[in-house]
Amino acid sequence: MNFIEIKIEDQLQKDNPIRSFTGIYRIDKKSKVRYWLLGIAAGLLIILFIPWTQNIRAAGDITTLRQEQRPQQLNT
Repeated sequence: MNFIEIKIEDQLQKDNPIRSFTGIYRIDKKSKVRYWLLGIAAGLLIILFIPWTQNIRAAGDITTLRQEQRPQQLNT
């Protein structure tokens, strides 16, 4: 069996250049989505290693979350 090895895309571009076809299928063009995703991932990775401190000014008593660190009263 002899198969014809002509691509439809090549024939369409030679005979009748359709703007919508070339705009949608983007033949022989690289997508920029990969570069955007790599840039966002690199930015998030850099943000992960930035030191983070929280400074909050508030009035109140200092307490702890653990029971053994809280002051205890002994009634005698």
